[in-house]
Amino acid sequence: MALEVAKIYLDATKASEILTLSENNLAIHKDIYRDIKKRADSGIGSTADVTQVEARLAKAHSNLVAAQNNLFDIYTQFRRLVGQEPVSLEFPRADQNAIPPTLENALNMAQENHPVIKVAQADVDAARFQYKQSKAPNYPTLSFEAAQSWRNDAGGIEGSSDELSAMLRLRYNLYNGGSDSDRTESAAYQLNRSKDLREKTFRTVEEGLRLSWSALDLTLQQKQFLADHVDSASKTVVSYRKQYQIGQRTLLDLLNTENELFEARKDYLDARYAEQYAKYRVMNASGNLLDALRVDIPQEWTAKVEY
Repeated sequence: MALEVAKIYLDATKASEILTLSENNLAIHKDIYRDIKKRADSGIGSTADVTQVEARLAKAHSNLVAAQNNLFDIYTQFRRLVGQEPVSLEFPRADQNAIPPTLENALNMAQENHPVIKVAQADVDAARFQYKQSKAPNYPTLSFEAAQSWRNDAGGIEGSSDELSAMLRLRYNLYNGGSDSDRTESAAYQLNRSKDLREKTFRTVEEGLRLSWSALDLTLQQKQFLADHVDSASKTVVSYRKQYQIGQRTLLDLLNTENELFEARKDYLDARYAEQYAKYRVMNASGNLLDALRVDIPQEWTAKVEY
């Protein structure tokens, strides 16, 4: 649940940023359209240029509507999961101390902290306790018994008497029809079954952690390449605008570079948020997501159970 809430928070924040990006992209296309329209009206530009810009302007409007619709959908999901309106959303910063330095460290942390593994281990402990309890009737019980009696003029005999007795008593139930043995076998089966489930849980958690670790590693690499793409596209747009003003670039060249920059920024946003979600996945898979998010956990959740 914590990972799901973290995911919807990231989605809502990203959707808001993409909406802002789409609004800026539309504003840029409107500026270009006004400039080209002015050129065409004065006889410097052509109607073909105006038509090209109108097509790109319509596409920018479409991108904005899609961003608005996506934001509305995600905000609706946010309210359903969180029970509150998404207000003043900011890009979250993951607690780097909560991310183990190596995969091996993460696996060890998961073995110790993951709540699913703790539950599986608690089931094994409970089954082991039941198994030990079921074996108790199979063994004899030894008890020490003591008694004292005092008589005065009892049984037609004058005078008093005082008797003290002590004994060790051994009891062994030999006539229970094998029911004790059946209970022991059933308890042994439950113990082995709980151990198998624990091992399966270990493997499932390990698989999820390895996948999360790989996703984080790949998104870190991807984000760097996409950041370089944004830088290059930004420089290209600046150069093409200058070259277009002196006739060295066509309007189509300029529009294409503006669109490439818009898409590059969207891709970078996707990678930035994918990296953050991958970090939360690693934290969740290693069992310390709630601690990293500074969520207060009730003491009864972590109290040791005595059997």
